[in-house]
Amino acid sequence: MSDVPPMLKMIMLVAVVLVLFGLSLELRAWSVETAFHAMQTEYIVQFTKAQRDTAEAGSELAKIQAQLRNTPSQLMLLKLGGIASILAGISLILLGVLRALTMVPTRLGAIIKS
Repeated sequence: MSDVPPMLKMIMLVAVVLVLFGLSLELRAWSVETAFHAMQTEYIVQFTKAQRDTAEAGSELAKIQAQLRNTPSQLMLLKLGGIASILAGISLILLGVLRALTMVPTRLGAIIKS
């Protein structure tokens, strides 16, 4: 392992960090989505249709409505960012494996010569 080039180690480290960051975003999206569904259910059960339609600006009900409308866009950002980070990390891991495999013939040639 000591004869692994530092650049290859760096690529693998960055790849692992990207994958872990992507997984953390996906877990955050899962927790936000769970809370969103609970809040949405409570909103529908607690308030009648007439109350929801006639909510005054600045009221607690209007704030809940705004939060319910904004949450899906936050979820999209978390999910897409997580997937993009995971895919970037996997791509870097594959690049590192490819680089390691291209080094094998060179090292075998050096071993055979000596």
